[in-house]
Amino acid sequence: MKILSWNCQGLGNPWTVNALREWCWRERPNMVFLMETMIDASKLERIRNICGFVNGVCVSSDGRSGGMGFWWRDVNLSPANYSAHHFSADIRDHNNNIVWRAVRVYGWPESEHKHKIWTMMETIKHSSDVPCVMFGDFNEIVCQSEKEGRVPRSERAMNAFRNAIDGCGLRDLGYKGSRFTWKRGNNPNTFVRERLDRVLADVGWCSMFPNHNVRHFATYRSDHAPILLSTYNLNEQGRHKKRFRFEALWLSNPECNAVVEDAWNGSVGDDATAKIEKCAENLTSRAARRFGCIKKRIKETEEKLRELDELHKQEESYWFARARANEMRDGDRNTAYFHQKVSQRKQYNRIVGLFDEDGEWRRNKTELEHIVASYFANLFSSEHPSEIEPALAGMRVVVTEEMNASLDTEPTEEEIKTALFQMHPNKAPGPDGMHALFFQKFWHIVGSDIIFFVKQWWRGLADLEAVNKTCVTLIPKCASPKRISEFRPISCCNVLYKIV
Repeated sequence: MKILSWNCQGLGNPWTVNALREWCWRERPNMVFLMETMIDASKLERIRNICGFVNGVCVSSDGRSGGMGFWWRDVNLSPANYSAHHFSADIRDHNNNIVWRAVRVYGWPESEHKHKIWTMMETIKHSSDVPCVMFGDFNEIVCQSEKEGRVPRSERAMNAFRNAIDGCGLRDLGYKGSRFTWKRGNNPNTFVRERLDRVLADVGWCSMFPNHNVRHFATYRSDHAPILLSTYNLNEQGRHKKRFRFEALWLSNPECNAVVEDAWNGSVGDDATAKIEKCAENLTSRAARRFGCIKKRIKETEEKLRELDELHKQEESYWFARARANEMRDGDRNTAYFHQKVSQRKQYNRIVGLFDEDGEWRRNKTELEHIVASYFANLFSSEHPSEIEPALAGMRVVVTEEMNASLDTEPTEEEIKTALFQMHPNKAPGPDGMHALFFQKFWHIVGSDIIFFVKQWWRGLADLEAVNKTCVTLIPKCASPKRISEFRPISCCNVLYKIV
């Protein structure tokens, strides 16, 4: 579960929308809370769709202030109540029982109204006994270390906020990233930074999600930084070593050809399967050094290129003055479509739980593996049918002796190559992680060994045990499957085995 909260200070600028869209596709939050959108509900709904959400509440602004959005996906959720300064939502389990409550808070900036938000927090918290998490822009700090610049905050104001937190039985969940979430000012005399946005939760919620974490993003197009709450428990997710897969993006690096050639030709005396493993090892090592983590590099680049935003604004002003009649339209990056396709496929394929034979809901990784293994072991077990030959006796012979002799002929080099190049280059790979694209792209290096392997097998001199392995994948037969019988299995084979 991920929750993104941002006081965006207006979504009328296309660059602000682009930033929000990038965060939504990259982080895949299940809930997004937006404050001070400063646009009407119809425009906000279009932005919601661009960001990949269908469900949500969009509230129009009051002139040049206010406006909010609350969107959700891939979660069983029901809005409880909301106002201009809060939004409560109940998260439910598969039986539709309320499990915990999420509350977005937007505090009054005026000192004379701050007591209203503290009273509202306590009212919401004590209205339900389910675990609760509150987050958003509280417009207040709890200590002087959360402010830098200009006059110090009054102790009385901070003490009122601390009392509200204690009265609700909440605690601060901390953060990763910059200490401050709000800044203003252009010179040393006016510059001020504060931590106004935070996440608070009670003991019950923290016990439910012991591995929670909060991240402060960099401020962009707003005085406030977005904050992201993640509840993922990596142990329960069954984290394991990532399986190797050949990536098409490696081909953009001219060094890739040399890596494959060195690994393949350096494994003198090894068969094709051993050479494939060596290529996978060398490519993984080189890719880690050359490409690194794409997400991390994108984030670092964004931090370094904030000045690009100012250049965009200057460009907009220039073209507005030059061509007043031209319509200003926000662009679209070609990555958005692919992000959406990949994210939808990942969510569609993820199994969060299943009912077992006794009708009990199971979520544990070991229990799910047992359900899957026992079901298909029973499904594909032989019932020892009899009298098969009489049943086949009435079938007409279609394959002639000439056809059979042609099929038994050893395949030529051209036939082996044609079989490979007729495959889709990027279909799901087998256990060795190599797409057909790898063999097609580097045929000038690996081709002779592949041909030799296939011919050796045809002559009965090669063992297929090393390549005759598959990744069994479960494909849902319906939307939101709850039982193992609602999946169908397919096997992803190694390309070398497909050629044979």
